[in-house]
Amino acid sequence: MLARAAASGTETYGIGTFKQLLDHNDPSKGTFNQKFYWNSQFWEGPGSPVVMMNPGEAAADDAWGYLWDTTYSGLIAKKAKAATVVLEHRYFGDSSPYDTLTEDNLKYLTLDNAIQDNIYFAENVELPFDTNHSSNAHNAPWVLSGGSYSGALTSYTAATEPDVFWAYYASSAPVQIINNYWEYFTPIIEGGLPKNCTDDLDEIWNYLDVMNQMNLNEMLDPIMEKFNLTHLRYEDFAAALRVSLFYFQSNTYNMQTDYVQRMCDYIEGAESGQKTSGNKGVGHLKAIEGLAKWFRDVRRPYACTDWGYAVNDLSCLDTWNPESLMYKDLRVRNNMSRQWQWIICNELGFFQTGAPNKSGVKSIVSRALNTDYSKHICEMYFPGKTWGLNKGDTDDALNKKLGGWNADHVQRLVTVVGELDPWREASVASDYRPGGPWNENSDEHPVYVAKGSWHCTDMVLDVAYANEGLKEIVNKATDKVAAWVKDYYNQKKE
Repeated sequence: MLARAAASGTETYGIGTFKQLLDHNDPSKGTFNQKFYWNSQFWEGPGSPVVMMNPGEAAADDAWGYLWDTTYSGLIAKKAKAATVVLEHRYFGDSSPYDTLTEDNLKYLTLDNAIQDNIYFAENVELPFDTNHSSNAHNAPWVLSGGSYSGALTSYTAATEPDVFWAYYASSAPVQIINNYWEYFTPIIEGGLPKNCTDDLDEIWNYLDVMNQMNLNEMLDPIMEKFNLTHLRYEDFAAALRVSLFYFQSNTYNMQTDYVQRMCDYIEGAESGQKTSGNKGVGHLKAIEGLAKWFRDVRRPYACTDWGYAVNDLSCLDTWNPESLMYKDLRVRNNMSRQWQWIICNELGFFQTGAPNKSGVKSIVSRALNTDYSKHICEMYFPGKTWGLNKGDTDDALNKKLGGWNADHVQRLVTVVGELDPWREASVASDYRPGGPWNENSDEHPVYVAKGSWHCTDMVLDVAYANEGLKEIVNKATDKVAAWVKDYYNQKKE
């Protein structure tokens, strides 16, 4: 038996474990236990479909909701009369083949193995409600779904392994691997934040970067002192301020965070009731004063708490300290997501860098935050230069292998993208895509861009349904997938 779950004849949901191959290129290396959740509430018996969701780069502890019709995957299952399954990603949560995440132990954490995990599971799992395998892939239509990184895995599977899953739903999927991903900030600049704020951020970093390049420490140090960050190297100082912009993607219609907007208010003087400067901004000198005050008042005390550090402990900001906890914590359930660091250093890249220094290109983060800085952090995490991007692996090679945003042969794949999602520019809806964004009207690969929406806002229905436009997209997208499932059975009758 390949999977085991505690289930009686009356239970409709539960937890199971699956014997997953450690290395899909060499099955002789053995297996490890991979956790999954299941729900047969909408499943109508032998041969009925299955909707599978992989939560991606995190433990699946909080992914139970994707079994139910309060989420996009559960809604597909309800419409298609399918079971739902959530499969925890290898190396996360309770699904790691190793207890200690050394560099050598992480070598089986690859995109290829992650893609093959989903396939091998769909083909071989013994679901507690279907012990005769009547609803395994090849016997019934499986729908693979995911968001963000796992949405990219969904798209890669559709492009490279099209014969196992029948249909696919990818939310906010950054499918075009871009190592030097300065375009992350483009949607924030173009519509996410007020123009005066982004203009002033651009001016701030133009001003400070020149000082850094010219080694004008006598001018730069007093400015860094305003932030109480003189103990950091310039690149770490710049990175400490970049982090705040990452919160922008987490906005939703029913729970918008004012975190980044509040930073803009400080920069423009609005937080103290002063008259703001409209579209023109206040200029770099006043903007630096406002940004420094925001950092001291709002950001600084909690700059490292997300990673398990105490309030006012800024140790995580110093990326050059080899004894830092973020480099030394090798536990599976570590606070820094060492596994994700491995994935981006080994294959994905997606380093959120400053924009090219050329006319007309605005940069709201320092241009000192380049790929060399990101690779320095990789080297601190994984000394020895054995991670992929340092061995010469390229994003071009991976995009050629996986399809990127040019996989025009995919079938039965729905993609949903937020207009303001910073990951949009690595998706098929990117303005930078050769030939322009993908055509929404494609029968085999419809792409829906949710106006004014952010990252993965279509996945939880109380979030999606808070906006009529996104609600319409989610209903249309899930109807499309359910119709494809119906087509499977119609084709079998022919």
